[in-house]
Amino acid sequence: EDTSSLQKKIEGLPEIIGSSARLRSSGVVSYQGKEVGTVIYGIDPGDESQVTHLESAMLSGEFISRPDRGEIILGREVSGGYGALMESKSLGGVEVGDTVNVKIEGVNRKFRVKGIYSTLYSNTDSSAYINKADMEEILGVKNRANEIAVKTT
Repeated sequence: EDTSSLQKKIEGLPEIIGSSARLRSSGVVSYQGKEVGTVIYGIDPGDESQVTHLESAMLSGEFISRPDRGEIILGREVSGGYGALMESKSLGGVEVGDTVNVKIEGVNRKFRVKGIYSTLYSNTDSSAYINKADMEEILGVKNRANEIAVKTT
């Protein structure tokens, strides 16, 4: 069953406010000779905004939007700066507008940093998010997800 059909079923339940199908993969983000291994999520930004507060957690720049391709938001533990707790394991202070290299399953792509966020949750702040369409292209899949986040009443 494809992700869209499953999401429609989930959202048909009375206690569900919204859902976000995510493609998740391990990857490496690099910038000026520094590398950070991290979890990278491919999301539909509109759906994600319905289930998490990530959009309101932006420290700098903006949350990605549906038409954004080739853009990434980084948790502060990946970017560095902004009070990152593990500064030595970060990219050392990447800023909005910088271009980073992202390697997922052997595929290298350049992404422009659109925003940097902090949720104060270590795992989330040690991740990155790109548009699901970019992740589908990199992984060679369509209408699939590793997980579906839901928000209930």
